[in-house]
Order: sequence, then structure tokens, then C-alpha cells
Amino acid sequence: MKWLLIHGWQWDPALDSLPKQWLPEEMDRLTLAINWGPFNKLRAAIAHVSETNADLIAGARKLGYPTICGHSHIPESQDIFRNCGSWCGTYQPHYVRFPKDKIAVISDLHIGAPEAKAYEPMLMAFLTFAKTQGWTIWSIGDTCDLWAHSEKDIGVSCGEVLTAIANYRDFHVIGGNHDNKLQSLGNLVGLPPPIPWYAFIDTDDKPELLGWPT
Repeated sequence: MKWLLIHGWQWDPALDSLPKQWLPEEMDRLTLAINWGPFNKLRAAIAHVSETNADLIAGARKLGYPTICGHSHIPESQDIFRNCGSWCGTYQPHYVRFPKDKIAVISDLHIGAPEAKAYEPMLMAFLTFAKTQGWTIWSIGDTCDLWAHSEKDIGVSCGEVLTAIANYRDFHVIGGNHDNKLQSLGNLVGLPPPIPWYAFIDTDDKPELLGWPT
């Protein structure tokens, strides 16, 4: 069976045009620059619009592939759909594991975003554990938060976790809406271009959704 790895923003009606994508991206930049209560609330409201898997499930079914995605930040598992949640709240971090193939799929690390900072020790622990298990890791979108933060700022503020990723032997990334600057994403995680928008895993293994720490 072929499993599609994709971030999932492509099926989000809130982001299905350039003007719609521009608004939350600019709102992220403005709110962080101004740090004003009403702007912060508006940013939070826009961010929560996409917190549903319904459109992602519908998009995946329409495309016709068993799918693993992120984007909504809501971990979920049902028949041929898995959402591996996020590593910046509000849910416990999750990942999807192909146990026999030793593949782990994560999403929405949002490295560089303020809300992700508290989760960095958990992510570092996960990377250390995954390395001892010999896992291949796929991070399928929004690995870094390049909407509101420059490549330079993320590199300076998150150097430890970025170095851990760059030094991980078998770490792959897919572009998402928050890290659609693929050259900058590759620079931050130490991967050469091209960074893909999707990938496939061809396997007889059954992916399982797990929380971290278990």
C-alpha cells in the first residue's frame, strides 16, 4: 500500500487562495512585532480556524490515497487517514510510526514560534530516542515557522534543536504553509534542495498513531 505524506494545507479552504494565505501570514508577523492584546487574540482566532480534520479527510479521500498529514494540529487515526498532530500544543505531541519499517512521521514542530519553545526538550528527547531505535524520520510540514520569523532569527534562537535535526542520519522534511520558503527550510535543517511538497511510503506495514512521551 502506498501512503501519501503531505502537510494538508492544500485541502484547507481557509488557505485555498493567495489572498487567504497572505492574511494569516501577515497577521503572524504583525502580532509578534506589535505584541498588542487585540492583535494577539485575532491571530489566535485565525490560527484556530483550521483546527478540524474534516476538510483534510475529505481531500485525502477525494485524492484516493491513504494519507498521513498534519496542519490541523489535531491527532487522529481512522482507517486510511492519520493526522500526527503537532509539537506546539494544544494536544500532547504525537507521531505516526511504521513499526516494522522503523519510520516515524511527525508534523508541525513550528521551530522558532514562541509556543513551540516549551516543547523543544520533548522534541530533543524524541530525537534521541528515535536515534537509538534506528528510525527514519519524516517531518511533514511546518517544521520551522518561517511565516513570522526570519531564517536568521530561527537559526539563532533554536540552534540546539536545529543542530540535532541536521545531525540526524536519516531525517527528511516536506514543505508546509508555514515553511513554504523551501530554500530557507533546507538551510535551517541542513538538507540540500529540492525539498518536496509530498512523498510516498510504499509498505505493507500498518502505521500507528502514538503520543509522546508514551
